[in-house]
Amino acid sequence: MISFLHEHAINTKVEENGRVFLKSGKSKQLVKFLVEESKKNETECLLLCEVLSIIKSDEHIFVVTTSAGVFSAKNVIVAT
Repeated sequence: MISFLHEHAINTKVEENGRVFLKSGKSKQLVKFLVEESKKNETECLLLCEVLSIIKSDEHIFVVTTSAGVFSAKNVIVAT
């Protein structure tokens, strides 16, 4: 994910504890970028819902249970 962001000129910084943040400190920049990329790639972006569980199946598919329903995907990004 970090290299993907860097490829799109979004710089990050890693804290000593391993947490990753945008150098700009502007989370809206990341949200805008992810929404734009999801539209390009015909993916779905769910906003304002609670993630109840994420389970990775033996077939490497994620099953995500949210307050908006249950979804399956090869890749998942969760942002708070």
